[in-house]
Amino acid sequence: MNNTILDILDKTEMLLNDSNICNDFSKKIKELKRKVEKKQIIIAVVGQFKRGKTTFINTILGKDILPCWNNTHNFCCN
Repeated sequence: MNNTILDILDKTEMLLNDSNICNDFSKKIKELKRKVEKKQIIIAVVGQFKRGKTTFINTILGKDILPCWNNTHNFCCN
């Protein structure tokens, strides 16, 4: 999955550089690429109870890391 994200970020960076506009965004894309490569991204997932947040996170991670329970819980994963 990281390669797909990095490919999209590479294309975005090239488009921004070629257009010669939004140089600030180009710098932000470079920083985001660095974080993706080092797997240092913080993503907040918020929503109402029982709306699939845990399923969404497990899908993004490609593994069932977080358990799915009927009770209300808060998780923080590092």
